Amino acid sequence: TYNVMMRDKDNPGNQKTLNATLEITQLDELTATLNSSNLTSNGSADGAITISSPSGGSGSYEYSIDGGTSWQSSGSFTGLDAGTYNVIMRDKDHTGCEHTLNGSLVLTEPGPAINTVTDYDGNTYQTITIGTQTWMAENLRVTHYSDGTAIPYINDNTTWKNLGDNNTDRGYTVQNNNTNNELEAFGALYSYAAVINGTPFNGTDPVQGVCPTGWHVPSDEEWKTLEGELGMSTTDQDNTSWRGTDEGNKLKSATGWYNSGNGNNSSGMNILPGGNRTHDAGLLTNLGTKSYFWTSTESGNEAYWRYMDYLEDRIHRTLYVKSQGFSVRCLKD
Repeated sequence: TYNVMMRDKDNPGNQKTLNATLEITQLDELTATLNSSNLTSNGSADGAITISSPSGGSGSYEYSIDGGTSWQSSGSFTGLDAGTYNVIMRDKDHTGCEHTLNGSLVLTEPGPAINTVTDYDGNTYQTITIGTQTWMAENLRVTHYSDGTAIPYINDNTTWKNLGDNNTDRGYTVQNNNTNNELEAFGALYSYAAVINGTPFNGTDPVQGVCPTGWHVPSDEEWKTLEGELGMSTTDQDNTSWRGTDEGNKLKSATGWYNSGNGNNSSGMNILPGGNRTHDAGLLTNLGTKSYFWTSTESGNEAYWRYMDYLEDRIHRTLYVKSQGFSVRCLKD
């Protein structure tokens, strides 16, 4: 409260009270209620930020979620991507009067949906849905087909190297002959004939092969679909050798690869370096450094496969002879 007076400068005694009780008040501090909604699914861009019940200031407000770069009179922001937002309100009549509601409001998207599938032997695998596909998120380790027929186990180099590059010489093996429970950790390595159970992909009908009922061995084209979901261009998908940019990094597990050659596993596929068994010498090799996967797509005595390496962020695609021992990831029908 102020007592406001005036006087004659040359006659100080000549004065007058203008207002003995002039009161100057301060506008109330800006405040509001802030609510947010995270995205309902990966990439859905349906996040929301809502600012309600504003008070303080002159009673007229504007709002920003980008730190004051842009403003709007509505407190409703919809169709938002996952990310970090700087949420501010201000007095519309006194734009220098601002209040930060949350300088680092994070909207998230849910992690990939994780379910399970069980094979004939009773092994349970986590699964991962990426785009329209649902994959096993672990390497297959089954030793029987879904009808109970045993897959021949081969634990010596000579027998393995004598397998033919055909659709009949079935066999599976395990790194180090499972001395340190490698089957559980890395899964089994299968010949192509074992993978398809004698029935190659005809270009139309999925091949169940070694996979559980309701699942199948992914074709070369289905692997391309996965790679496209991870960001690989169509042109790169159709190429052979090393392709793409960082799609392999997205598939590889975040631990377990030699010399810190881990991926970031942003896909949730958690691919581990299970190595392979060679066709020409029958040797078990590359455990910890490389990972190989059969597709169901054949060409003569060869079939398409995928390969990831501790030195690479990309994915390799080519044809290789059918007597190699590679890993398998099954795909839901």
